[in-house]
Amino acid sequence: MHKSVRTIETAFIAVVSVAILATLFEATAPSLFGSIDFIQYWGGGQLFMQGISPYGGDSLFALERELSVKELITLWNPPWILPLLTPLALFSFKNAIWIWAGVQCLLYVTSLLLLQSIQPASRADRSVRLISWVTALSSYPMALALWYGQISVVLLLGISIFLVYAQKSSWPHILAAASGLALTTLKPHALLPLYIYLAILGVRTKRSAVLFSAAVVISLLALISFLAVPPVFDSYIGLMQSPPVWWKTPSLGSWVQELTKEPMVQGAGQYTLFLRSIPQIIAISMIGIIALITRNPYWLKLDVIVLLIPICLFVSPYSWLYDQILLLPSMLWIIARCWNSKRRWLCFIPLTVNILVGIDPTPGQEYYVWYPLVIALAVLAAGKVKSGEVL
Repeated sequence: MHKSVRTIETAFIAVVSVAILATLFEATAPSLFGSIDFIQYWGGGQLFMQGISPYGGDSLFALERELSVKELITLWNPPWILPLLTPLALFSFKNAIWIWAGVQCLLYVTSLLLLQSIQPASRADRSVRLISWVTALSSYPMALALWYGQISVVLLLGISIFLVYAQKSSWPHILAAASGLALTTLKPHALLPLYIYLAILGVRTKRSAVLFSAAVVISLLALISFLAVPPVFDSYIGLMQSPPVWWKTPSLGSWVQELTKEPMVQGAGQYTLFLRSIPQIIAISMIGIIALITRNPYWLKLDVIVLLIPICLFVSPYSWLYDQILLLPSMLWIIARCWNSKRRWLCFIPLTVNILVGIDPTPGQEYYVWYPLVIALAVLAAGKVKSGEVL
């Protein structure tokens, strides 16, 4: 297909998709739509602009009470998120909700287009693009992110930018990849094993410029936060002395706490956080050893990255269902890899699990722990497809 025709087709699908999502949620959303978690980000930005730390509870809760919130919604993200929250804080809370919902749709579509750009099959085959769009639009995690007003789509954009530009050696591309990777650290626990893997491979292959630049980007954002609100890091460290171990999330770490009968109550302490982190610690150890002993290491193998992403989410101490929007790169890779092979049926696994997650009447999010595991297994199966194994 001619490049200009393909560009017009993609742009049309993107605009229609955003319009459908916006119309659907504007028509059906009740009063809580987009505000449940968003209030912590909007409130954090408001306090940051006033030179007040949003960590510690009192100041943030006072702001939330003005909006009729009866229970504190704590901002748990690290302080380098604060400069990124200020644009939303420029608007009233009600307007900011809808602005952020629109931005989320835009970022999601942008991520999808970026991810398709690194898949040769997506660029060449209209059927692959179609099933990719259908799969992406069936994402229940994206619907939840819109409902709660979450920032998980920012992490998706970050990993998408990283995957597109990390292989290139010019400094503009390195800075773009570094900025994308820095965005994923707004929830640093979610992809921690991946960071360890990239750090080891970056050193072994002498491709650490992206990682160094990402550290610089994070440091600059952290410095802005510190200069604007000097006590912000002290208050954040104080907040993390009582981590949110009462959360029941769809991650193996949450189930370790559940199965060991450790209380899921506020103030349970650092030992309980250690229990939740055991699966992640084991994964980091195994992935680190593999990265160290691999012969002829390669800086960025896409088939490895798309396997590590669902593994990271599966073993995480905390990983809500809306955070599993990060599975999109793995899903699109499966589709592009298998469409023209004898294992085409694998292409429909992402869409199938998306539908099952959307209709599964489980009583809590923790029961979706199987979601990233199924995608990881599908990636492994797709990885066995050989280039000559065509229909």
